[in-house]
Amino acid sequence: MGGDLTSGPLNINVVVYGSPFSEKILTRSGAKPGDIICISAQVGKASKGLKDWKNNIDSSFIDSYLRPKAKIELGKEISLIANACIDTSDGLLADLKKMLNASRCGADVYIDDIPITSDINDLNAGDDYDLCFTLPEEMVCDNFIKIGIVKEGKKINLCSNKGYDIDIKGYEHY
Repeated sequence: MGGDLTSGPLNINVVVYGSPFSEKILTRSGAKPGDIICISAQVGKASKGLKDWKNNIDSSFIDSYLRPKAKIELGKEISLIANACIDTSDGLLADLKKMLNASRCGADVYIDDIPITSDINDLNAGDDYDLCFTLPEEMVCDNFIKIGIVKEGKKINLCSNKGYDIDIKGYEHY
């Protein structure tokens, strides 16, 4: 389930119907204190692709922007073990914040551990369409990139030993 809120002179929508992988349906609201926050891919590839496309630079990142790949297999893999999940179409930090708010939790997010494409602003760039999810520590697999831990309360701490300083922004629909 999901949707797209847009405005402007042209809006093209596609509707896709499907069935859940299992009886358990992942929502934004299931994160629990102690859960590990994970993603599965480097952030900012689509943003870099858009910049390259606009500047007529031939790069492999353009496909990340123009032809994003749905994370169907990842969704299947985590469907029974994750507690919460959200796609990162509006930017990793913005979507993570939405998931934590829905779960009534906070987090320590280790931004030094997040693989970025160009610079720290990739954390707020949208259109990557990866999945950000939480799961119990014992369920974390080697192919998941651990980026934080869910905490009690609603405070989101962006932690960095490299001196990174960034605000949570992301795409605003209106």
